[in-house]
Amino acid sequence: MKSIDKKIKRLVEDNQVKTITLDVFDTILMRKVWPEDQQFITVADKWLPYFREIISPEITRDKLYSWRQYARDELFRAQYELSTERQESNGEFDVSLELWFGHLIDLMINIYAVKLLLSERKRLLDTMIAIEMEVEKESLKPNIALIETIRSIKHNNPDIKVYFLSDMYLGSDEIKELLGHFEIDIFDNGVSSMSVGLTKHSGGMFYGVHKTSVLDESFSIFDNLHIGDNEHSDHKMARQAGSMAFLYHPYRFRRLRTKIGSAKVALVRRSMQKRDLKKLENNIETDYDSPRQVWQSFGALFSQPLYTFLLHTGTVAHHNPKVNFIMVSSEARMFDRLGKKLFPGFYPAKNIIVADKLNRRMMLRALVWYLSQSDDSRYNAEAIFKTVCLGEVDGSRREVYSFFFGEDFPASELILKQRSEKEFLKGFFDDIRTADVKFTKHLRDAYSYVAKLLPKNNTPTVVIDVGWGGTVQVLFSQFSKLHGITQEVEGLYLGVHPFDRFEIKAPRAVGYLLPNVRAESRGLWNAIIWEYAYTNKPQFSEDAVRLGQIQIGFERGATLFKNIETNPKVYFDKLVSPKIKRLISKPTRYEVQTIGSIRFDCGFVDEGIFRIVNMDLPQKRISLGLIRHPKAILHQTAFVQNAWVAGYMKYYRMYGVKTILRIVGYLRGKRYV
Repeated sequence: MKSIDKKIKRLVEDNQVKTITLDVFDTILMRKVWPEDQQFITVADKWLPYFREIISPEITRDKLYSWRQYARDELFRAQYELSTERQESNGEFDVSLELWFGHLIDLMINIYAVKLLLSERKRLLDTMIAIEMEVEKESLKPNIALIETIRSIKHNNPDIKVYFLSDMYLGSDEIKELLGHFEIDIFDNGVSSMSVGLTKHSGGMFYGVHKTSVLDESFSIFDNLHIGDNEHSDHKMARQAGSMAFLYHPYRFRRLRTKIGSAKVALVRRSMQKRDLKKLENNIETDYDSPRQVWQSFGALFSQPLYTFLLHTGTVAHHNPKVNFIMVSSEARMFDRLGKKLFPGFYPAKNIIVADKLNRRMMLRALVWYLSQSDDSRYNAEAIFKTVCLGEVDGSRREVYSFFFGEDFPASELILKQRSEKEFLKGFFDDIRTADVKFTKHLRDAYSYVAKLLPKNNTPTVVIDVGWGGTVQVLFSQFSKLHGITQEVEGLYLGVHPFDRFEIKAPRAVGYLLPNVRAESRGLWNAIIWEYAYTNKPQFSEDAVRLGQIQIGFERGATLFKNIETNPKVYFDKLVSPKIKRLISKPTRYEVQTIGSIRFDCGFVDEGIFRIVNMDLPQKRISLGLIRHPKAILHQTAFVQNAWVAGYMKYYRMYGVKTILRIVGYLRGKRYV
């Protein structure tokens, strides 16, 4: 320590330092425990009696510990997922104890369906903060050696001022309270990242205290020495900002203590996850006796990511009241119903709009009607034709006419094919202008419906959907721009894959649980299986009974979700996603026979209907095809768009094919199955 003392004093003397800034935690105030999570567990233990008394006796210490960090992470996501909010905010966002613990209370209230008076909530919040500060004081001790060094420097150099700079969720006043508790009187002033909205980690705090008078009007970063224990925040970023920096690392067996503490925390987490895994497996059967059990287990399993996503969207909407959130497609009504049922504190919300009719078909109809009303006939006719064909396969001219005017419009497919492109586009636009209103009523209705959803006063708008490609978001964004709205429409999805079907700049889209379904999440993803779990609109005769059984599974899943101890994000990543991956990548034959019979409509132009596993093909034909023409037979079966690849492999006993595909995919840098 004497060598550290001498180095700091020499830096001050040799560089004519006028101010000294110090980190607080693990620099001036030393922690007795590492990692900090051990302290959080202690706090949760002391919170527990109050939560059980006021909210529910079923709450556990481990749940409070796990959901504590989840609450903070969700508040950060609520702020930083939306670029519009981030651009409007000044500086950087940090979470205060009031906001953090208040959100934790709100989460528990929603999970256990409890109503609290504002006075009760405030009393619980004040108690939580008081316990947090009490445990902080118990878990810290002053760094006497460094304090005496700074005190000596101030004594020998009366003009030098000392400030604290801390990246911490505690406010400046709360840090001053801790310093006062330990009778540390070396500081003239100081700020925390939470109070000023700037962090040392990004370098913003160093620039901020230099440009403003938050510490002192005469403060200059170029005459400052910063001392701290973090190599990035306290050393690298301070030097980049222009300050001198000293990396303070006293020898305290910190690495050994951290390993021991981390092992203790990991044991708590593993025990918690083990209990939750048992609950999950009790609700999801794998030894099936009937299709009914398959569909109910299917519903219970896929309800877990949906409930996690709905809790997240409720949080984001609740903490961004100036943003409009539009739930789109047929799943919107289900999202709204489940949100109100499970999380009544977040749903309904004034800024969440349920637009269950706003789908790709509705958006395209609204767009082409708007284009058809312009005077520029040549280019708008071409734009309409290409827009209708957007993303569709083999959209013929007759199919475009059917989409635009309806099936009853009198038009000859033979004549349409014989026309040149110029003649076709001219005739198409003439028909738009002269057609009877009954043939375009559906277009006008679509335009009216979408126009009502346009944001007023350029209000930021976010589309909420299951995913995957964000077509509705892109089309609604372009529709908004055509109406003079400059604000970009963003997207919040359960899962997304990169936008690549549009020759325009990709709009901002966040996949909360599956950030990129084409990459690390590929083993979890089959678009039809995911969407079938969340639809509430039967397309075919068999769907009504199946969806009824899935809903029973959803109700079972709701009880399960309320009883988990692990926070929802970790719960999905560690426990739920492996179960879904097993189902999609390694299904049993019975699961394939049941779930593989799902039918889907491949698009609104080409009305082809497929099953995700076509089980009507002879086994002999498939086996011989794999020997004679393996590539052709795979492209006719397993590699059909949206087909269930692993389902085909299992049902038709394509033994060894999966291994070959994985090897080929590895060599080509792709993933086939």
